[in-house]
Amino acid sequence: MWVDGRPFLTKWYGGAVSPAEILYELDGPAIFTSHAGPATFLCFKVAEENEGDVFLVAPVEDEELVALRSGNLSMRGAMSHREAWLAEINFDFEVIRYQEQSYQEYGKLLPDKGVALYSSFGEAADTLEQSEAFLSFKFESGLMSALSMPLSVLKGRLDAVSDVVRGALMPERLSYGRKGRFFDPEVFPLRFDSLLIAIKEPQFDEQGLLSSKETAGFTPESLVSESEDLGARFVEELEETANLARGNGLTKAEANLHFELLDRIAGIVPTTKNELTRLQVGFRTKAGVKLVSIDKRTGDNIVAARQSIQAPIRRIKGTIIELNDDAKTFIVKDAAGRQTTVNPLAEKYQEMIDRDLMKIGQRLLVTGRLWERIRRDYIILTQSAEPLA
Repeated sequence: MWVDGRPFLTKWYGGAVSPAEILYELDGPAIFTSHAGPATFLCFKVAEENEGDVFLVAPVEDEELVALRSGNLSMRGAMSHREAWLAEINFDFEVIRYQEQSYQEYGKLLPDKGVALYSSFGEAADTLEQSEAFLSFKFESGLMSALSMPLSVLKGRLDAVSDVVRGALMPERLSYGRKGRFFDPEVFPLRFDSLLIAIKEPQFDEQGLLSSKETAGFTPESLVSESEDLGARFVEELEETANLARGNGLTKAEANLHFELLDRIAGIVPTTKNELTRLQVGFRTKAGVKLVSIDKRTGDNIVAARQSIQAPIRRIKGTIIELNDDAKTFIVKDAAGRQTTVNPLAEKYQEMIDRDLMKIGQRLLVTGRLWERIRRDYIILTQSAEPLA
């Protein structure tokens, strides 16, 4: 607890550490705030001594306290400052002695990650950025630290999250042609304690939308609302799927039902074959932050469920009605009016461009593995698409 060889100080510049607000009591104040001049400190009891108690004392911001009280920020998150003090405080709240410590030294005294002020809150975010983000992805790995991480790890996670965000949050009206350029959400500054990629709520340029005939009828408000609905559905399905995977894994029927989600997240979850130890996805709701955590075992089951799905080979005759240049997919409609999203994969996608087949109105015969869906089927090509007269 105390760092050997480091001197103790006795003159606490703030005077007595008098409780200003008691947040938790256990045989006396166990978590409370205290003021020293303009600064506010959060005090957390870590041990008991004969003449008093030992507290971890760290500076805290007003917005952190608000998030802590509401259950949107964990105790660890509220006290994870670069420097804090371990202080022995008598029963009159006078500082007997104290010692400065870094987070690397006092971090082991804090509650586990995700532990909120009260158990009734459930799991809480460990950073303020995570609690405020529209959608967030927190990766944990032994290769990551507050100071650095390998460039390949950073690039891999950023690219994967970018694909997931565009697939999960982009309004369908912007998914085809060049309309996707209007969807480019901003991120909070990256945090390297683990790797936190926190996405801000998407904003849409009204003047930019009006400047294009394809988007002139779209309002920013309606697009934001659609992104919010998509985000809520994504995290709700992610939670359901993770719960299924956390047990004995998904059945074939469950894997088929959640195929698109499995396909989307298989590349970002921790598994025994990658360096990640935990992924936490957060989504901001009116009631607070909804968090879904995935460990290696759950990630292995998710990847296994995705790999287990062997859809039947089917042939479809249809006409291209929409193109999604960003996702490198397109939609065909058959004679009965049924729509199918076609994923030709990279090589066949480029081949279709070279053969001038990637255009609205082109009639095609496509052959591949077909997953039947309620709203729109999904097929991955196993053969090159063939033009029809």
